[in-house]
Amino acid sequence: MATFNSASSLMEQLINDSRAVAVEENAQVTQFARNVSEDKGLELKWWDIAYWSERQKEHLFHIKQERLREYLPLPLVIKGLFQLAHKLYGINVQLASGALPVWHKDVQVYAVSDANSTKPFAYFYADLFARPGSKQGGAWVQPLWDAAKYWRAPSPAAAAAKATKAAASNSTNSRTASVIWTPSLAKAESDWLNSAPYQLPIAVLISNQNPPAGGKPSLMSLNDAGTLFHEFGHALQHMLSKSKQGLTSGMRNIEWDAVETPSQMQEKWVYDKNMFNSIARHWNTNESVPSWMFDAIKSLKTYRQGNAFSYQLTLAMTDLILHSSYDPRGKVTPTQIQQQQSARIMPYKPYPGDRQLNNFGHIFGGGYAAGYYSYMWADVMSTDIYMAFEEAGMGNEARIEALGRKFRSTFLSLGGSIPPGEVFKEFRHRDPSVEPLLRYNGLKP
Repeated sequence: MATFNSASSLMEQLINDSRAVAVEENAQVTQFARNVSEDKGLELKWWDIAYWSERQKEHLFHIKQERLREYLPLPLVIKGLFQLAHKLYGINVQLASGALPVWHKDVQVYAVSDANSTKPFAYFYADLFARPGSKQGGAWVQPLWDAAKYWRAPSPAAAAAKATKAAASNSTNSRTASVIWTPSLAKAESDWLNSAPYQLPIAVLISNQNPPAGGKPSLMSLNDAGTLFHEFGHALQHMLSKSKQGLTSGMRNIEWDAVETPSQMQEKWVYDKNMFNSIARHWNTNESVPSWMFDAIKSLKTYRQGNAFSYQLTLAMTDLILHSSYDPRGKVTPTQIQQQQSARIMPYKPYPGDRQLNNFGHIFGGGYAAGYYSYMWADVMSTDIYMAFEEAGMGNEARIEALGRKFRSTFLSLGGSIPPGEVFKEFRHRDPSVEPLLRYNGLKP
């Protein structure tokens, strides 16, 4: 979607909007540290900021992550996630043990069908528990089979077209006439392709939750729950695709800076009060999360977002410069470029010994070269989309359902068959705006 100029322009706008907030956040954390330490002249070093930020967070919000885990048992989070998918997208997700072979006893298979049908149109594997030493860490979705029409046999019309080469073997074009298509053979090929059987999509959803232990179910952190919602958004885009061509089905052929849009939008539902209350109950007592705790969680979502944005924008701008104007034969090193960007974007001076760039695998081996900006670019769209639901009124079931079906028929159905910018306009009837992202993250009132 983006050009270098439009990506740079967005990054610069976000830098202007986030840096002043980041500076104020650091002033607040410094004052907090001075008050607690009773050292009025205390100046925080680079390695102090994370420590005092955590202490300030505990002081402001009174939330212990380990206590919050007790309220987020994995089975209940999954149940709430599937109920949300039913409400928004009109689908049922049911356990389908035995429908497909599995590679481990903990792996589960789910069937996806329309709400008014029992016939599955997709399946997905859920491999959710960590297996140290035998399973890669992290969380992701891996498409296994695309939603598309496929023949797993050679085309009869193509074989016939190749056979006509013999008739042209004495022609002056014989060296290039490997296939000769007559009008009748071309029509036969088209009819053959259109009559291909439809292949049901299959996805694999991977995470690395702690397995149940000591009589307790697997318990999630708030970040874990957000990650599960996020990855399920990717799985939905793969499974709900209506494209009949494999190369444009699901996440295929979608511009890199838009592929995170459905997953980032799905993730935001964790912080909706009704949604959160449906997934958050004490695993043992079934007690709901106290109202003060949810209010604190909502506030915690925007805690030090100025600093978080500044850090990500430093990485994004470093990436764009390294892949545009950087001269590897010049006198300026990549690390110096990162330090320069950090000095102008971050709310404190860069640490002279910082070598974070050496570990920035996203742009050197993770597929995000010249594309790290895409996280922000996609989040502009995802937040704008999510705000459409908030504008409709989360308590207005009819309007929320209608928007959910519209999101399904656009972002979750069209795959790579239509440019994402056009898909967004079909959903929002305008271009994306950065304002919802700034308000959602507390960078603007």
